[in-house]
Amino acid sequence: MNTAAHYQVDPAALDRAIDPHTRTVLDLLLYFRIPTRIVGGAVRDLLLGKEPRDIDLVADADPAVLIYLFEGHGIPVDLGGIQHGTVKAVFGHGDSKEKVDVSSLGYRIQRHGRHFEAGGTHSWRVDSQLRDLTINSMSMDTKGRVFDYLNGVRDLRNQTVRMAPHSKDSFQLDPNSIMRYFKAVSMFDHPRLHRKDLSWIRENVHLLADVADDQRVQMNLISILKSPNRQQTLDLMCNVGVGRYLPFLPC
Repeated sequence: MNTAAHYQVDPAALDRAIDPHTRTVLDLLLYFRIPTRIVGGAVRDLLLGKEPRDIDLVADADPAVLIYLFEGHGIPVDLGGIQHGTVKAVFGHGDSKEKVDVSSLGYRIQRHGRHFEAGGTHSWRVDSQLRDLTINSMSMDTKGRVFDYLNGVRDLRNQTVRMAPHSKDSFQLDPNSIMRYFKAVSMFDHPRLHRKDLSWIRENVHLLADVADDQRVQMNLISILKSPNRQQTLDLMCNVGVGRYLPFLPC
């Protein structure tokens, strides 16, 4: 049964957080009756009373449907995240270009040698399990109702950073998720961590070597360095061996 704990975000705060481009995309998806929710860090930040930096969407539609829908309404698309089922709706030109990420519900493309396997789900619970951390696994409808399948709200209140049930696959597909883990740690004054998660990161921290020059890795490190909890986070990163693969890390 696809049940979840429900919480409520102030609708006025949510309305203020939705920028005009995201509003355009949301209105288009809802007009065509495509079930769509706000996901990830935006939900977490709104629950913390913070204004989210950006808003990511998940829609119960195949990426091909999203591409067809956007282009049919004059919105260019960026397919740079298509392996994760993400279609980026592009607004503006040049330096003023902005993108709205829309991911297909539970969609992933995996490569096995010379073969590719693509698949999705129509379950919001399964989609939440595929996310990196429980505090990023929550989803929210346009009325501010939060759906929490993995006790993310509880973990948020307890300053617990915990990997989602199937996040290890996502971490291997996108090693930058390891940096997002430490960025989450840096959010809290007294973070609670799980030993199994840290053991997995120690064993797989070498994956960062392939993305050391990735801009997203750099941006996550910058966020960590700006945090008031940066020193304890950097100490943890060095302790699990991140410095061996990110030579610019001050270990």
